[in-house]
Amino acid sequence: MLSRLSIRDFVIVDALELEFAPGFTVLTGETGAGKSILIDALALALGERAEAAAVRAGCERAEVTAEFYLASLPSVTEWLKENQLEGDAGVVFLRRTVDAGGRSRPFINGRAATAQQLKEIGEQLIDIHGQHSHQSLLRREAQRNLLDEFGTTTELARAAARCHHAWQGIRQTRETMARNAEATAVERDQLAWQIRELSSLGFELFEWQETLAEHSRLAHAASLIDAAESALTALSEAEPAVIATLSGVSARLQALTEVDARLNEIVDLLEPARIQLQEAAYGLRHYR
Repeated sequence: MLSRLSIRDFVIVDALELEFAPGFTVLTGETGAGKSILIDALALALGERAEAAAVRAGCERAEVTAEFYLASLPSVTEWLKENQLEGDAGVVFLRRTVDAGGRSRPFINGRAATAQQLKEIGEQLIDIHGQHSHQSLLRREAQRNLLDEFGTTTELARAAARCHHAWQGIRQTRETMARNAEATAVERDQLAWQIRELSSLGFELFEWQETLAEHSRLAHAASLIDAAESALTALSEAEPAVIATLSGVSARLQALTEVDARLNEIVDLLEPARIQLQEAAYGLRHYR
């Protein structure tokens, strides 16, 4: 049962609060008094199409909230549970906002919902009958509910629905497990093929290590060649080059050993260094 209707900035309505008592309620008034606006506002809260024209001139958005008692509508309570939109026991709040750009936001029990969800629950809560409106008798779900109530099989139908829902969950779980099993089998076959391929190569441990080392060397080939060329340039091709500089220092000290024999020890240390640098330069020239 509709118990309250709240309207803000809708068409020409600034603010309006209506509370409905149990029983039959009649709204009367002259043409243009706003009766149709109330119905349009209620329809908006129930999921009807939202348009920018619904926003009162000069306002940012329109807002409509409808409150319903659910004492005689256990199917709605069940629907709310299935869609995880439960609120206070025995009542449901539908709220809809429309901004000046025509964008709409629906809420059920204070939680964001989709327009389709709002329409689904709205069809279960109330019928709006008009000259061109579709009545609930045209909906298959309403037809089934009437048939169940006539045959006093409502509880049986709900039990069957719960069983069907549980069956669907089990079926989806089974299908998911079957897909996972197929994926596992494919992966297992791929791993087995890779093991056979590796086994057919007959690699020994040292061969595998050599292959990894060669792969690493080739992966860094550009960096290795650049470093070798830079080192060779510094040792023997730059101005001044390290080897040439060291040879000049050694020759000058060698010439002075006749003056001071103690320099012989230093020259003896420099000469092996010069020879080793020359060998290093030779190795760098042939480095590939």
